[in-house]
Amino acid sequence: MKKSNIFYEKVILPVKRIVELIVKKKTNLLIIAISIGFFLFLATRHKKIFFISILTVAGAFSLIYVRFFKQAYIIGFELCTLATVLCARAYGTLIGAVIGFLTIFFGTIISSRVKPTYFISIFTLPVIGVVASLLEFMPISLLGILMTILYDIIVLPLYVMTGSRVISSIVFSVTHIFINAYLFTQIAPFILKLMI
Repeated sequence: MKKSNIFYEKVILPVKRIVELIVKKKTNLLIIAISIGFFLFLATRHKKIFFISILTVAGAFSLIYVRFFKQAYIIGFELCTLATVLCARAYGTLIGAVIGFLTIFFGTIISSRVKPTYFISIFTLPVIGVVASLLEFMPISLLGILMTILYDIIVLPLYVMTGSRVISSIVFSVTHIFINAYLFTQIAPFILKLMI
């Protein structure tokens, strides 16, 4: 089976079916309209809940690509670190730790690549949330990059000690740092201004 057929079957076709289902039934359109209304209400009246929800969902779903591409787990793209550090900075220690746990826990489940080594990340990211909240004097760009490096310093040796390949762990770490450096310098300052 060709890769383009897999992408069509796994991504395009399900989206197409969902759109057809929504358009066919007026009740579905009503539910979507109410959901959008609720979403806008949260965004305007309850900014904290809104951003915590959006960042948690974005963080968790940022790992869905691992489900479809066999070796994708070695690429360090995820939004869990971004969500954790932003929430820790804007809303404090407890929220940072909880978002760290929730994003990586649900991201691991969504990716369908649950391995024993992933528990290292599930326990480490909440620690990053706690540490990030304690360094509130730092600019968000520097804080995010430092928290990404700290995360990688903690997990990289533990991954290797628990059986992960050295090369794939290094590739993950390097790409993880570069991707998060971009996210924290280009996107995080803007999001943080909206959050607080």
